[in-house]
Amino acid sequence: MIMTLQTRFLARLLALVILSVLYSKGTTQTFTIDYQRDCYAKDGECYRYIAGEMHYFRIPAHYWEDRLLKLRAAGFTTVQTYIPWNVHVPAEDTYSFEGIANVYSYLETAWSLGLTVIVRPGPFLATEWDYGGFPAWLLKDRPTLDVRRNETMFMKEVKKWYSKLLPTLKPYLYSSGGPIIAVQD
Repeated sequence: MIMTLQTRFLARLLALVILSVLYSKGTTQTFTIDYQRDCYAKDGECYRYIAGEMHYFRIPAHYWEDRLLKLRAAGFTTVQTYIPWNVHVPAEDTYSFEGIANVYSYLETAWSLGLTVIVRPGPFLATEWDYGGFPAWLLKDRPTLDVRRNETMFMKEVKKWYSKLLPTLKPYLYSSGGPIIAVQD
């Protein structure tokens, strides 16, 4: 199955709309694109991030600090991570953000070590993860559900997931004093 450009666009647009609604003005931290200087601008200064990918849900939580320190020691300034839908919603309307699924603890650990973060909440994960990170329960009562397409029932479930997840990320946005400098699908 190939995710259509239209579906990718709609998923990105939904994430951006929700995050823009959550964006809080009046903070002192900013991360923007400076088109005049052709650079990213972190707090008004040109900033070049060097990112490495490390998925919290693949590593026991007690190793996070050690692995993030190693990432930092290797010269990286930013860590990228997916946020897998199927890890956080193992059953319909059952949300999990504890233990290996505690993305907030992971974000706090990265920030405490001086790393910024790029989160990738999907909905599809291109990371060799079961069913692309989609929860298996999506097909339980809908075996013909057309995932990765602009299908009404699928987009309804994506919106439900994003509506639960994205507001919880607000305190972790760089503009809110946290480590998240970007959200990517």
